[in-house]
Amino acid sequence: RRQRQMCIRDSAYLWRASLNILSIAPLISTDALGGTIISDWYVNKDIKNQRLKITAFIIGSELRSDGIKVKVHIQNFKNNNWSETYSDINLANKIEENILNEARNLRVNSLNSK
Repeated sequence: RRQRQMCIRDSAYLWRASLNILSIAPLISTDALGGTIISDWYVNKDIKNQRLKITAFIIGSELRSDGIKVKVHIQNFKNNNWSETYSDINLANKIEENILNEARNLRVNSLNSK
């Protein structure tokens, strides 16, 4: 039972960390029970001719690399049109790492505050 409580708490850290990291983009859907967060299309102020959309899936209850899956969809703006969508696996992996690090920090901070 104690291990199950730890897993539920860890997934809460993953959820909160995902919201923190993905807050750079407007979110169009958050489903805490399903563990899904979807951003709207977002244009980084430093990369004007590109936009991205991020989807995060919390698929595990432990703070491990297989507990979160991120997909990043990118479009480029050329000739007054947005290009076909493609995925950026490297950026998705970086976001996953950032979420895991944030979740670990949240967990450590909560343990230290007790």
